[in-house]
Amino acid sequence: MHIAHVCPVDPGAKGGMGRVAERYLHAQLKDGDETKLFTPKDAWRVFRFGHAALFLQLLWRLRGFDVIHLHYPFYGGALFAVLAGKMRRTPVVATYHMKTKSSGWLGLVFRAHRVVIGPLVLRMCNQVLVSSLDYAKSIRLRHPNLKELPFGIDVHAWRPGANPAGWRIEKEGERGVRFLFVGGLDDAHYFKGVEVLLRSCAELKGGWSLRLVGDGNRRSAYETLAHDLGIASHVTFLGRLDDDELKQEFQAASVHVLPSIDRSEAFGLVTLEAAASGIPSIVSDLPGVRTLVKEGKTGRVVLPGNTGSLLSALQDVVDDPDTWRIFGKNARKMIVEKYDSRLIQKKLRKLYENATV
Repeated sequence: MHIAHVCPVDPGAKGGMGRVAERYLHAQLKDGDETKLFTPKDAWRVFRFGHAALFLQLLWRLRGFDVIHLHYPFYGGALFAVLAGKMRRTPVVATYHMKTKSSGWLGLVFRAHRVVIGPLVLRMCNQVLVSSLDYAKSIRLRHPNLKELPFGIDVHAWRPGANPAGWRIEKEGERGVRFLFVGGLDDAHYFKGVEVLLRSCAELKGGWSLRLVGDGNRRSAYETLAHDLGIASHVTFLGRLDDDELKQEFQAASVHVLPSIDRSEAFGLVTLEAAASGIPSIVSDLPGVRTLVKEGKTGRVVLPGNTGSLLSALQDVVDDPDTWRIFGKNARKMIVEKYDSRLIQKKLRKLYENATV
């Protein structure tokens, strides 16, 4: 099968959308498909702005494909991708990753796009995929051919280490739990809830440490906050890591924390990576995000933006680590049974085959 992926985010950039497209691409190449990825880097430079691009060339560059897989939203590219599909009677399958949110003039652009362009683009797609129907319902996403397809993970590449949940803090011989956060530390990822996490940790009793993977223009402010809260000695900012380094962090952690504060977080690939590594998670009670954690079995679900609720879950880890070790084993089992990338690819293949003009 000859497959085109059209994505606003380059695989090397921050964020889950590019990583999802990259994983689909690699899996399909392994299956013997001919695949090609189109991103804003392929558009005319003069018409590019961040992850948006007036990608007119898609009209003629999307020739000869059996299916066009659009990763949505793609401002300036999505409309030309679906038009190219209509022109050549090529099925267009769209993965709806998230409903964008912003303020100021950018917020006005997003809203105008959702009202005028977005509905038109989605109507022209043969199928619309969403990581969870829970999230689709929350944003009132509708399409006559709406399908749930969770994002998957390579359970062989992401797996528990020799010590699946490292409950030791390598600092002055202190023993305790190691919490891990993975996400952008910039304005675009304001919704990750880092401030809530730091303020909750400041109230923790017992032995613990927190390691944050990620970088961005807010990092220095978060470092200052950790210092002001008196927890700087417990907190380590690691910056950006490659996949091998990130895998090591998951394998050495006790619990992964995703304390997002609003619906800009729609799924959470990092929760999949944690669970595949045998690590339980504490996540916010947000549509889509909460579907990856079984309350009281693979982790805890807490109120978004609520330091008291998050603190309660964090303290429970410190007070009852044996139970959370069991949660980690349960999480790994759940991922293998439901989110193995091989299973997801088989489902995606069937959706491609069923997509008709």
